[in-house]
Amino acid sequence: MHWLMDLMPGSDFQWGEPEPGDNFGEHHLNHLRVLYALCKFYEPDSILEFGVRYGYSLKAMHLARPAAQLTGIDNGSYTSFWDIKARARVPAAKLGHRDTRNLSRIEPVDFVHVDAGHRFDECLADLMLVLPRAKVVVVDDYHPANHPGVWYAVEEASRITGCDVIEICEEDSLIGPFKGMAVIDGVPYGS
Repeated sequence: MHWLMDLMPGSDFQWGEPEPGDNFGEHHLNHLRVLYALCKFYEPDSILEFGVRYGYSLKAMHLARPAAQLTGIDNGSYTSFWDIKARARVPAAKLGHRDTRNLSRIEPVDFVHVDAGHRFDECLADLMLVLPRAKVVVVDDYHPANHPGVWYAVEEASRITGCDVIEICEEDSLIGPFKGMAVIDGVPYGS
């Protein structure tokens, strides 16, 4: 059996009914299931997300690890009321409104979900900021055709740091429709 299928949630993944205004299809739900499974597998005590938007991913990570310290950072460029929706979905999360490009350092963290800027320079800057300080980094929208900036940034960060990348792609028929993710595992805490 495929290793990811062993991690996929069963009946313990309770997303619930879509809220009014929710507009996502099966590929989004599969994305949330994979993120949930990764959080269950790695068992992080601290989670950081770059690019919170409406808080769907933050909620999936919270469902997997309800006792974990959750922090979300978003620059608000997608919508001005992002934090209201995210806070309603995950009241326990600490949310910050800032551009990740203006951060010079983050505190050590167990698990980082990168889903902010999708241009090469933006994504690479985020990765170079978090890799020395995170144990596991999950990068959203890792697909060379759909999001080449993200794909090339992950490849370049891997080349620079020597970290291995585990690719979870939409072509994996066992997962179903899916946006693609990269998992960068075993990153030691930096200085």
